[in-house]
Amino acid sequence: MRSLPIIFLLIVAFIFSFDLSCSTSKKSSTVPPAPKPKILSEKKKTPPPPPPAKEEPASFSYQTLYFDFDSAAILYRDSTHLDRLAEFLINNKEISLVIAGHADERGSFDYNLSLGEQRAIAIRSELQKRGINPERVRVVSYGEERPAARGKDETAYSQNRRAEFDEIRRSKDDR
Repeated sequence: MRSLPIIFLLIVAFIFSFDLSCSTSKKSSTVPPAPKPKILSEKKKTPPPPPPAKEEPASFSYQTLYFDFDSAAILYRDSTHLDRLAEFLINNKEISLVIAGHADERGSFDYNLSLGEQRAIAIRSELQKRGINPERVRVVSYGEERPAARGKDETAYSQNRRAEFDEIRRSKDDR
């Protein structure tokens, strides 16, 4: 009977030693990796900037300006558009304009040609007042030759009494 407590003690010692060996192996396998050393003298390398994008030319939404019958006077409602146009031209020195003046079919051919020119000149003059060199603005008159609307009523006539803009882009070498 005496051997029974000894066997019991041996079994307990075996289990205890087995548990210790398992727990020490667990501890040794979960050792955290060493932290990376910090280098203070070396700055972070930033990637080079992307190549500059190809410069897109600026654009402007040109509006047709309309005139009263037998008049080259610019209407008050168009002054805001002319302000924006002048600002655009100031910021874009490579752009020049052609202003085409038109007239309705009433009046003689010569009179309408002259009236279309007067309308285009009036716009050029307004742009000059806003700081645009008049050499950047070319004037042309089509008189009644290029109607925007066909018809013999006031609706058609009012659409033909107008000035239209065409943009001319000069290369940097031409400036």
